[in-house]
Amino acid sequence: PNVVEAIPGMNNITVILRNPESLALDAIERLQRWWEESEALEPESRFIEIPVVYGGAGGPDLAVVAAHCGLSEKQVVELHSSVEYVVWFLGFQPGFP
Repeated sequence: PNVVEAIPGMNNITVILRNPESLALDAIERLQRWWEESEALEPESRFIEIPVVYGGAGGPDLAVVAAHCGLSEKQVVELHSSVEYVVWFLGFQPGFP
């Protein structure tokens, strides 16, 4: 086939073509059409509680973060732990440092 490799990202895809000079335009048009015809997937979410250690040996930069932000260490902990975080992507992606 003309596709050497396809590398999916969270909201994109990298396609390595065997002959990009002659195949790129057709591939772009085809991918665009597939994208427009596709439907977004809404995976079922779940809540995961992750224990966090602030300060001491487990978080030696807490004082630096607090000073940098002009906050007390307690305020940094309260701000950080007062919201839920959404994780959109886990794992390794080629080329991503």
